[in-house]
Amino acid sequence: MMRILSAAMILLPALAQADGITAQKAYIPPAPPTARVHAAYMSLHNSTDTIRSLIGVTAEGYGMAHLHQSMTHGGVASMSPVAQLDIPAHGAVELAPGGLHIMLMMPQGVVSAGTVVNLSLTFSDGEVLAVPAVVEDRDAAS
Repeated sequence: MMRILSAAMILLPALAQADGITAQKAYIPPAPPTARVHAAYMSLHNSTDTIRSLIGVTAEGYGMAHLHQSMTHGGVASMSPVAQLDIPAHGAVELAPGGLHIMLMMPQGVVSAGTVVNLSLTFSDGEVLAVPAVVEDRDAAS
């Protein structure tokens, strides 16, 4: 029984699903304990015949969470908020370092490796997708 429970806890962050939308491989890279800002990354897949628009996000244990886009122009890195993220019909959008991501601000405690942070992604049709994101170093696993 413990093996099954352990396997379920490991796989929990691997896949979250709502009506036609799937979030895969959601994770948060570890940060120093004093960090006031973290980022969450994942792959969002849309299996429906229509564009699905992500318009908001909340994160358990954080004061604020927003969609952001990182970019570099002329050697200068910048970041800007994203009001709406469209996921194409039968398509996917990757939230990854150096690009689109969920900015997690004002952690309400220490977020250490192995912690699961529950994200809620809100779509324009009112649907909310619950996505567990594990704090782990994906670069170390590569």
